[in-house]
Amino acid sequence: MLHLSKQSSSFVLLIFGVFAIVIAVMIISWTIQNNLSYTQAPIEPKSIIAQITEPQLLSTEDWVDYQDPNYPIKLSLPPNWAIAETKTIPGYYVLELEPEPKQQPLQIFVSQTTFAGLAELPFRDFRTPHTTYGVQVDYQIYGLKHDSYYYTFDSSLNPNYRDELYTIVQTAQFK
Repeated sequence: MLHLSKQSSSFVLLIFGVFAIVIAVMIISWTIQNNLSYTQAPIEPKSIIAQITEPQLLSTEDWVDYQDPNYPIKLSLPPNWAIAETKTIPGYYVLELEPEPKQQPLQIFVSQTTFAGLAELPFRDFRTPHTTYGVQVDYQIYGLKHDSYYYTFDSSLNPNYRDELYTIVQTAQFK
């Protein structure tokens, strides 16, 4: 059995380390020279954005007005829609708008501190006739600020109702 001194063992480890680094540099250099890539090509943002079309403003002739009893917001809703539930979760009062039975509801979050879930999303400025500040994300989530309240309108669980949500947001009044 071969016994090496501590200095000799360290020297052998150093030689193996240098050898490993040289091999790694050669592999990386060869990959770059041969233009090889092991990463997936990025998706063109333009192609994603092109698929997102602006929603249509619907006629509200037969829509029904809803005045929230707890917060100063008044909305117009399609006649067959209902307020499915109002509830509170930490930091938010939540209205759930039910378009049809057994459909995912659209939600409106009300807070005095922030919009619901918009912190990390890329949003665009958005205004309505009754707001001074607002944002929108892909025409599925809208945030409206009025006085001390932040209202977040969310159809991301039910994107088939983008036009309805857009129109509801346009009808929002703050009283």
